Amino acid sequence: MLELRRENDRLKEIVQNLNPQTPGGPKMPTPTPMKTSASSSHDSVEGLQKMNQRLKEVFREQIAKYRDAVYQCTGYKVDLKYPELVLRSIYAENEGDEVKFQFNNGELELLETPFVAGLDQRNMAYLTMCNSIPAFLSGVTLALFEKQTYQAN
Repeated sequence: MLELRRENDRLKEIVQNLNPQTPGGPKMPTPTPMKTSASSSHDSVEGLQKMNQRLKEVFREQIAKYRDAVYQCTGYKVDLKYPELVLRSIYAENEGDEVKFQFNNGELELLETPFVAGLDQRNMAYLTMCNSIPAFLSGVTLALFEKQTYQAN
């Protein structure tokens, strides 16, 4: 305890030497409240969080618009579940009728699905002979479209 008193006296002396103009002992400067700084930081953080949330909403909306445009232009709903790409045709007879591709060294490989296994060899030739995914998908789309359209007549 004696040691603490000595340390306290020594610190008082140092403070008096630093602040000699104050009568009656040292007067320590009182810290100014940092409310303005803290509140502005809080406001800044809140603003950034709101902006981040708004950006997420805008991206979500833009992605939905993009997916809808792809669906309307190509007739395929496209889901990317990396490394797989899943396509569902607007003309598919069943919900599970899907074409799946897998990314492999930067290229797409067709995966075997029950739907793909039932496709006509003419459609498969676009992939095997011509190595053309767009032609393959076009052939599948036309085959499904014709099947729906001409079955009704």
